[in-house]
Amino acid sequence: MTSRDEAGATKESRVLSHCAHPNIIKVLLSFQSDALVMLCLEAAEHGCLNTHLKAMKTKTFEPKYVLFYMAELVSAGMF
Repeated sequence: MTSRDEAGATKESRVLSHCAHPNIIKVLLSFQSDALVMLCLEAAEHGCLNTHLKAMKTKTFEPKYVLFYMAELVSAGMF
């Protein structure tokens, strides 16, 4: 891991550990070795978004879902 990668991972871990938004998974613990940064995260109640996207029958969202997810992104960004 380069020093730049290490600094970025450390920064991401620190930022995530201070987030208290209901739609952001909490970092419970983090540690690193020479080659890896490990983040222990809270369990996602309904799984990860990627799993749900892969399970979709169509590859497009209905407008009501687009509006919902955009509102969630704006809410997280304003937080």
